[in-house]
Amino acid sequence: NQPNVSSGTTIERALSWPQVKKLTGLSRTTAWRGAKDGSFPKPRQISKNRVVWLLSEIESFLKSRPVSSAFSVQNEETK
Repeated sequence: NQPNVSSGTTIERALSWPQVKKLTGLSRTTAWRGAKDGSFPKPRQISKNRVVWLLSEIESFLKSRPVSSAFSVQNEETK
């Protein structure tokens, strides 16, 4: 449900920190540390005191994470 602008480009959904935290479960410190070292998407500065993250970048980050080994062990035990 992303609206198109007249130039034909798609507008990305911007997420606030509370939305990012809800999606990822990460603390603010972990997210900022990851943004600094390149392991987490960098926020976008949209005004002097406001940053947002792009939904597509957060989704890509989540999809890139490995499956939990605890889940894999549980699956092996149930086979």
